[in-house]
Amino acid sequence: ATGTAQKGISQQAFYDLEIPIPSLKTQNCIVQPIDAWMGMAKTEEKIVEQLERALISQIVVMGMTAPRIALRDIVKANYGSSKKPDVEEGEYPLIGGGIKPVRCVGSWNTEANTVIVARSGTAGYVSMYDKKSYVQSYAFVLELLNDTISSEFLYYTLKSIQEQLMGLGVGSVQNNLNRDVLLDYQIHLPHIEEQKTLECVFKEVQNKKKMIDIYHYLAQQHIDKAIPRV
Repeated sequence: ATGTAQKGISQQAFYDLEIPIPSLKTQNCIVQPIDAWMGMAKTEEKIVEQLERALISQIVVMGMTAPRIALRDIVKANYGSSKKPDVEEGEYPLIGGGIKPVRCVGSWNTEANTVIVARSGTAGYVSMYDKKSYVQSYAFVLELLNDTISSEFLYYTLKSIQEQLMGLGVGSVQNNLNRDVLLDYQIHLPHIEEQKTLECVFKEVQNKKKMIDIYHYLAQQHIDKAIPRV
């Protein structure tokens, strides 16, 4: 690539690039394990989607006969950090106000399996990660105040009403969710013993998500080893 302000590559230079091309038999041998790992990842992803839909439906049904309670009675909504991560590159998701992590960084400020609600941007969007993360000030970190609800049950409960939560955001240019408005929102809260009946399903979802990560890692590892870099 050449250029001072913005680098570019000429069409001829692109055409002149030489890359190693193994035989078709060797190509097939390289691709087969990749297809296998990615295929298993997709299968697990479909199962996770089905399990999570079933969990949300079950939680809605459980809530039909449960009392309503304001979120402020069971959680504290903490602002994420206004500071940049100490280490810019690493394995921890950097959480802003969007649906997906911004990137991965080397510092964290939030434990795994903590419920996070976007405050600005995609205000009201609910997320939870199975690894530690670095949450910025664009989101609220929900801290449980007592043992009347588990993090997993809270996550799927809020997921079931995510559209309503996202409707609470206000703003002309960018939606923002007021903390008190969030904490005043009421949810149906079944007894903790009833919540525990879903624990095995929560664990199954977490295990499958970990296997998806492993399958993706193995596929990428095979690509890195089998396909030479120019």
